[in-house]
Formats: sequence, structure tokens, C-alpha cells
Amino acid sequence: MRCVAARIVLICVAGAACTKVPPQPPVIAADGSIHYRTSRTTQQIDCDGRPIVLEGERTEISLVGPCRIVQITGSHNDITTDIVPAGIIAVPGGHNDVSWRLTVPGPPPVLQDQGESNSFHPIPTQR
Repeated sequence: MRCVAARIVLICVAGAACTKVPPQPPVIAADGSIHYRTSRTTQQIDCDGRPIVLEGERTEISLVGPCRIVQITGSHNDITTDIVPAGIIAVPGGHNDVSWRLTVPGPPPVLQDQGESNSFHPIPTQR
């Protein structure tokens, strides 16, 4: 048992797999979507109406502002997003927990769960 614990510590230290790292700058794709490829971070991102793609793993991200399209291709993420009525939240990644809140009253977002073991949670809007 002591040997197993020592291996886990070495993996965490050698690979930085157990610590949070600073957020990476986003990459703008040819289609205009903003790609965030950061893993193991806690971050707040302003959508500003642009399509957002989250490619990282084990992140805690809060998307604020009028998000129209959010795609989560990574895994094991905790995402909170403000979304416009009838916006799109697509999750081809796996094991993601997505909480969403409408920016203004209207129809709920289109939730596309294309991955495995993802969950969606509406957040009531304050009146």
C-alpha cells in the first residue's frame, strides 16, 4: 500500500496532474469560434455573443454574458453558463456537469448531449 501511495505522489509531482495551472490564451478558429484548451483551471470567460468551444479537462469555468453557442469537447468539467434563449449547448465530451441560466426570459436552450455521462442543470433566473 505504501508503494502505491508513493507512485501516486510521484505521478502528481512529475506530471503536474494534481495541481491547477494558469489559464491558456484562447485560439480563434477560422469559423470565428473561440477555443479554450486549458485543463485543470478555474476561470471566468466573457462570451460576448461569440461561439465558445471548451476543450480542456477537469476545469471549473463560468461563462458570463450572452452566450449563443457553447460546445464542450473536453471531459470532467464543471461549467456554468449564461445562455441566450434558444441558444445551443452541445456536449460531445464526457463526464461534464453543465449548469445553465437564461440571460433573458424565453425558450430554454437546445441541449445536445452527444457524449457519455453528462448532466445539465437549469439555474433559476432572479426576478
